[in-house]
Amino acid sequence: MLKRNIFLIGSMLVMVFSGCNGRDKQLNQIEAQSTALDSIMRAHPVLSIEEKANAEELVESYMAFIRDYPNDSLCPAFLLKAAMIYNHVPAYKKSIEVTDRLIAEYPDAPEVEQAVAMGARTAEDFLKDYDKARAYLTIIQDKFAEGPYGVNVDLQIEYVGDPEGLFRAIRERAGIATDTVETASVDAVK
Repeated sequence: MLKRNIFLIGSMLVMVFSGCNGRDKQLNQIEAQSTALDSIMRAHPVLSIEEKANAEELVESYMAFIRDYPNDSLCPAFLLKAAMIYNHVPAYKKSIEVTDRLIAEYPDAPEVEQAVAMGARTAEDFLKDYDKARAYLTIIQDKFAEGPYGVNVDLQIEYVGDPEGLFRAIRERAGIATDTVETASVDAVK
């Protein structure tokens, strides 16, 4: 009986330690992949085919970690990084999918605010999905109005898809005449 209990305890300890080693191994792999890709993405606005493949592999590593350790505190950050990588690749629809997953699975994570703001910009500027952009901006208005992305969010919602209208509305709100900029621009050209 004692040998059996020792065997069971030993087996459990091996499982626990191998689980930690598996997590650490995945994190080491992610660290190595992300270090290489981060420097490339900073230096090159457009990725080569090989660099895009490396970016996809890093995203796959993030997703494997999230699948294996869904309750880990790193998961929201990995989803945000995956969305950012998809924006850089560019794979805008995938970026939106990852952003939606972050919002759905980790709604209280600090990374959500930045992800929602990025999703709004991606939806509006690249996908021209104004309803989706408005939905993200409404989340900012409802949940993060006091944060850095909450400035003029009401105007951003109103003027989704109309950057010139947004610019005029912000200037009007600030009490700056819009014709001043236009006249100054014309005078500068003369």
